[in-house]
Amino acid sequence: MSGFAGGACSGLRVLELGGGMAGPMVGMLLADNGADVVKLEPPAGDWARPLHGFAMWNRGKRSVVLDLRRYGDREAALRLAAGADVVIDSLAPGAAAALGFGPATLRAANPALVHCSITGFGSRHRPSSTRAYEGVVAAVTGRFNDLDRLNGLSPRAGRERPVFSRAPIGSYGAAQLATQAILAALIDRARTGTGCAFETSLVRGAAAFLMRQELQVLTTSPPSVPPTVHRGIELTFLTAKCADGRHIQMCARQDHHFRNWMLALGLEDVLEDPRYARAPMGIERMEDIDALEARIRERMLRRTQAEWMYLFHEVYDVGADPFLTPEEFLNHPQMTGNGRVVEVDDPTFGRVRMVGPLVLFSESRVNVGRPAPHLGEHTAEVLAEPWLAGPATGPAETSGRPPLHGFTVLELGYFIAGPLAGVLLAELGARVIKIEPPEGDPYRRTGLQAAKFLHGKESVTLDLKSDSGRTALRALVARADVLCHSFRPGVAERLGMDEPTVRAINPDLVYVYASSYGSKGPGAGRIAFHSTPNALSGAGILQAGEGNPPVDDSHPDPGAGLAVATAILLGLHARVIHGSGQYVETSMLATIGHIHSDDLVIPLAGRCWTPSDPGQHGLGVFYRLYWVGGRWLFVAAVTDADRRGLAAALGHPEWASDPGEATPDAVAAALETAGEAAKRWVAEVDHRHFDEWLRDKGFLRPSDHPAFGPHLRPPDRLEVSPWPSPGGRASSPGEHTEQVLAELALDPDR
Repeated sequence: MSGFAGGACSGLRVLELGGGMAGPMVGMLLADNGADVVKLEPPAGDWARPLHGFAMWNRGKRSVVLDLRRYGDREAALRLAAGADVVIDSLAPGAAAALGFGPATLRAANPALVHCSITGFGSRHRPSSTRAYEGVVAAVTGRFNDLDRLNGLSPRAGRERPVFSRAPIGSYGAAQLATQAILAALIDRARTGTGCAFETSLVRGAAAFLMRQELQVLTTSPPSVPPTVHRGIELTFLTAKCADGRHIQMCARQDHHFRNWMLALGLEDVLEDPRYARAPMGIERMEDIDALEARIRERMLRRTQAEWMYLFHEVYDVGADPFLTPEEFLNHPQMTGNGRVVEVDDPTFGRVRMVGPLVLFSESRVNVGRPAPHLGEHTAEVLAEPWLAGPATGPAETSGRPPLHGFTVLELGYFIAGPLAGVLLAELGARVIKIEPPEGDPYRRTGLQAAKFLHGKESVTLDLKSDSGRTALRALVARADVLCHSFRPGVAERLGMDEPTVRAINPDLVYVYASSYGSKGPGAGRIAFHSTPNALSGAGILQAGEGNPPVDDSHPDPGAGLAVATAILLGLHARVIHGSGQYVETSMLATIGHIHSDDLVIPLAGRCWTPSDPGQHGLGVFYRLYWVGGRWLFVAAVTDADRRGLAAALGHPEWASDPGEATPDAVAAALETAGEAAKRWVAEVDHRHFDEWLRDKGFLRPSDHPAFGPHLRPPDRLEVSPWPSPGGRASSPGEHTEQVLAELALDPDR
């Protein structure tokens, strides 16, 4: 299509203030897709510059050093903001406004500006005086209390205490939510001529990862999923040791995959045993599940990892993946074969390999060639450019309608990734029609857990294996703006919903494939669940703790859903610019690479990693959980200045230059007597689980489920929003079939 001359964000000018991961990742996503992103840094620079992740989060940008405390520098920054399309502010709450650079000031001069603020806890919730690093937010909100066998817990650590999680889901989640809101606001601006200001936070980013929580109104309510079902799920995601000492991550949750697993293991008798007639999730007694797990583990020890992988992938259709290191992940054929790995010459780390684009397009360009800039490298260049007034003018206030009002999204996908993306788009105002088979999305079997992935949608049941079902789908495609699916390659073709077929009906359609491994390569057709990217990326090894067997973790599923929503909005924004639809693809492997990006920037000269300690307390003595005075504390001294300040407060200034002398026991003893002096670097760990903390702090909102009744839904994705609060309860399977098909003048009985 000759109309596509650049990236999905070509022509946008973006100013970025702040450091770390969340805000800079937003700028990176926009820069990768063609935006001109100028990073405004103070004279000392972004505090995250020493981190390997900085090389990825800031690729493709230009660095300008300005001190907003100085009148001349502030005036220069205001001139740039007057000609910008987007400002990303990840400074502390109110810091930019105190310097005369807040959203009200900037939008008064440039009504077309889209202003996004990202904070740790939100401007209305700041329960800690400690700097809002990822670990601090997790500690204060109780996220360290949520780990179990499906969520990063090593059996050697135990669940009687908080456990450190190294996955920065708050930062990644906030970055995705902010990017989605920015793109939606820009799409709306194309219609209204006006921009807007909004805010999100690491707390809300982490809340977007809520997955297995039921969010019941009353904590005394019995769970809709019995404990034996949960234990059966754990069994299907077993981390199994093989004969060569290496491990495999299983993912055999679906009934037929579990059956194939038993056949591959030579445990055919299990399939005939009445105790396991409803396996894997319908086994009635815990002791029977425990006995089966012991038998499975014994069988897995009889072959090497490579031998099992051959059987699982080439002979039986069983979901299984080897646990890899970060280097092995970047060499994986599904990463390299799908264009998800790039090499750049970084000014700090030299030639490095890193994860490439989050989203691929058939027409829009993605450019990840330019490395992160030196501090102030482009100051003179940018300040000499004529930054004109904003591209459009309009009323100071928005229209009051959500930004995606009028767009229709067809969701064809099960479980988490596609359905979470649909919820996020519905919350931004899109009409989302969930197309389900007659038996419904299989994730509905988890009961109230599934509600959070159903809110705000219309459910239509169609048998796409029938002529009448495919006729109805074609009629829906003709009126839609987006079609998103997550089926394995070949399924879409069999169901008549492959890209050439549906875009022949509607050339303006944005066709989004939410893949697992990617659409190309030898593993493209394999089954995958949350466990797949966790095992392949190295995350399962690094999270487990030094010397421990690797662990499963479920964050890749909602992380993928967040990426799918961003991919859809990039596709829609490209359509706004270029006037035509296209094919868009993301993958769970690319997603996990972005979540764990700080571990996946690898210099060609080599790199050493810091795994969690054996007890999963944290990463070294200065970023770690401690039991002090009858309570759990989290210490977060990240920068050199942090470490000097904390070491002095603890009465051991020598620890800043010689951390080897600072053993965990010594630091814990010093914390006992430090008191208020160390408060700036220490946060108390909340005793509640994350969902309980959210409930008690008023983040959760009431909703209703057609089968399970009143419950609570996850927080709004934005802390401060110019748009109406999203509504729409969870739908029952096929609830809107007659209504939607009547709009298409089709007979629902067919």
